[in-house]
Amino acid sequence: MDVPGYSEPVCPTSGLVNAVLLWMLTAQLVGEMIREGEPPAVYMGVHLKGGREHNEQMRTVLERRGY
Repeated sequence: MDVPGYSEPVCPTSGLVNAVLLWMLTAQLVGEMIREGEPPAVYMGVHLKGGREHNEQMRTVLERRGY
């Protein structure tokens, strides 16, 4: 696909391929964390029921892990 200002064509699927690779690597990392007994800590939106309490618990988990 020719884009003005670029000397070489641009492939619009490169963004899609990058997104797929990112999610594949993320899934691999999450799987490894679960196998090691340290599931990833996930924050919830504070507007959801119990979100603030959940986030407070996750903050202590993250502090214990050191990140």
